[in-house]
Amino acid sequence: MLTNSPITSATPAGLNTANGNHHQLDIIIFATGATVATTGVGLSKNVFDKHGRELEQRWKDIDGPEAYQTLAVPELPNYFIILGPNGMAGSWGCSSAIQGAAIARIIGDVVEQGGTAVEVTERAATAFNKVRQAFLQTIAQASDTCTSWYKARKGGKLTTTSGYTPSKPTLC
Repeated sequence: MLTNSPITSATPAGLNTANGNHHQLDIIIFATGATVATTGVGLSKNVFDKHGRELEQRWKDIDGPEAYQTLAVPELPNYFIILGPNGMAGSWGCSSAIQGAAIARIIGDVVEQGGTAVEVTERAATAFNKVRQAFLQTIAQASDTCTSWYKARKGGKLTTTSGYTPSKPTLC
């Protein structure tokens, strides 16, 4: 059964919906979902930037998770995210492998150059996410008629689905 009418009650035989329909069902799976649109897929609690601000709070302050190239957040040196904001492209496995390889290349470059830390700049992250969100607002999931885990609120930014960016990725 697929309906966009809210469930009003459950009966021994199924579900009643706000449009007055009763749907007879053998199995009901109650899935409460997740809050990835506001807290991201990965760890955001108890992760603190170099000024002591929790990553979850940073993301709340900017209306949802953002990361440069889905991998790095300003003010968090040496912190990388696999399946970060806007990082899921079809296959979680493929996305994880591609992102893991990118992180390994970044770390390899830092070590090769004798560095001990790497951090994306606020300017680079802001510019990247501005382009990313502009594109994402043109896809179906951005529609105000679409309610999904991809966005925190109606009219809000998309935070989980992947997005095309026309600029060549660079590390800043």
